[in-house]
Amino acid sequence: MRALASLLFLGATACGAGPSLSPAKSEAQCAEVLAGRPADDARRRASPRGRRPRVDAGAIRWIYVCRAYGIAAANRGWIAAGQPAEARARQASDVRRTAKATARAMMDDQALAAELRARDQAKYGDPEGPTFEWLVKKARGRGLEGDAIYTDIIRSAGHTNDEVNASLGIPRLQEAEE
Repeated sequence: MRALASLLFLGATACGAGPSLSPAKSEAQCAEVLAGRPADDARRRASPRGRRPRVDAGAIRWIYVCRAYGIAAANRGWIAAGQPAEARARQASDVRRTAKATARAMMDDQALAAELRARDQAKYGDPEGPTFEWLVKKARGRGLEGDAIYTDIIRSAGHTNDEVNASLGIPRLQEAEE
């Protein structure tokens, strides 16, 4: 748990949320990251003995952040397709959980990944973070009802921890105004 505590400490002591990217730059940055062209290719290190290229925690976090960031755009498409709020919230939750599981599988430091899973198990009752049911219960506990519950889940699925992002040099991404 020491490595996790160090990561959380770094996040808590980082310079706030760090710099922001404009909506246009946020879109462009994530398009590059998700296309496999991280902004900082120096983060990729040669791997010994023909193994897969190693990618540091910052590059992995970029992928995770961009997948979460893309939930808002996906939600606009789901709305246009006529999907009800609950179905869209379930999809948003699934996208976020899948992104988290993928990021953890990519981590070079699997001991840290195990610590993160243990943290999520203790906090949410699931090693991969909050389930859809947990999120609904939390929203109801805050007094939300009906579609407001699902709107809250969709909104929160698209946001990541600014302090952890800043500790890894990732600026705050901004959505375009609707």
